Amino acid sequence: MPTTNLQSQSLGNILIESGTGTPDHTSPKGSYYTNITTGSLFINSNGTSTGWEMLNKVAWGEMYIQSNTTNTTTTTNWVSTTGLTWSFAGGNGTEMTTNGRLRIRQNKGGVYYILATGSVQVQNVASAYTFFFGVSKNGATPSDGFWQGGMLGGALTATVAEEDDKTFSVTNFVSLSAGDTLEIALRSSSAVPLARLEAANIFIYRIGD
Repeated sequence: MPTTNLQSQSLGNILIESGTGTPDHTSPKGSYYTNITTGSLFINSNGTSTGWEMLNKVAWGEMYIQSNTTNTTTTTNWVSTTGLTWSFAGGNGTEMTTNGRLRIRQNKGGVYYILATGSVQVQNVASAYTFFFGVSKNGATPSDGFWQGGMLGGALTATVAEEDDKTFSVTNFVSLSAGDTLEIALRSSSAVPLARLEAANIFIYRIGD
């Protein structure tokens, strides 16, 4: 519900405000707004209509992909999945960029707990290989502790292409600053043509809130 019944009082260079509904109006950076219906308190972090952040909530965020039908061409190098259609489940102090990255907003840096899960459909070929699922920080190669691998047996003939489903999960702690991003990346130990990230999510929350 957008802001209605807005009341404002100036205090130096900021505004102290109240109204009904979630704030969606422009106020100076550092202004406070109270939703009188719920008692929730917000602060404006950047001076825009989208800069409102709730003060009485844990810093957290989640994005997910579900029922994806788009294949990803995997290689022996990590491949980003930001070109797929991700959705933002919600958060406080976080946002999702237009290309499928979970990003930390201003003043919300700290140590975060990460839980990432994914279901991947991969091509089964004659030779055994390992498939990898990882969490990338700022587009870099996933560090040790931020990826998981699964072996495919390769019990088929070279002329037969079948598919195999693998599920992965990654959990760890990571230090994130304002503007840092997280994304899902895929890799294989050999140049297997196709993989499909059928469903996945990244959930984070800041330790100590």
